[in-house]
Amino acid sequence: MAPSLIAPTDVAASDIKIHVKSGSATTKEALEAAKARFVVRNATSLKLHEEAVRSLPGGNTRSLIHTAPFPVFLKKGEGYQVFSEDGHT
Repeated sequence: MAPSLIAPTDVAASDIKIHVKSGSATTKEALEAAKARFVVRNATSLKLHEEAVRSLPGGNTRSLIHTAPFPVFLKKGEGYQVFSEDGHT
């Protein structure tokens, strides 16, 4: 059985630090900018998620694995690659 999350178990979330250079965006601003890029890059997945939320709790059948701000919807698998509805591999 494959683990649902591959991460060291001896590292607490509070131990993870994000280094931001002096004079650049704050961590909060950097996170918001990353979320905005994610939304733009995965617009089709966002649309499908909004549709799915209307009929499924959390927008999927496995809401415990939901990722913020929304999950990426997968279209197909081919060989070792998976393709998203947004056209990314």
